Amino acid sequence: MEDSIKEAIWLLFVGMGSVFFIFYLIGESANFLIRWVNSLSFDKSQALKNTNTLHNGIHPERIAIMAAVIDKVTAGKGKIESIQKIEH
Repeated sequence: MEDSIKEAIWLLFVGMGSVFFIFYLIGESANFLIRWVNSLSFDKSQALKNTNTLHNGIHPERIAIMAAVIDKVTAGKGKIESIQKIEH
């Protein structure tokens, strides 16, 4: 009886150990793959520097957001005439 319990516990540890080892290998290979793919992708900060900026260096997306907010708040009656940066 004791031999079968020892063998069962041994099989349990070997099985669980192999499962954890395989999960570790999967995690490390996924981490390596993510780092490798990220190294191949372009730098977003560099791409944003190359985009056109209008109105005193304000990004066009921000201007579109401001125009949409003003249009919504004023129910279509408001209009952006100029944009100035306020220094404080």
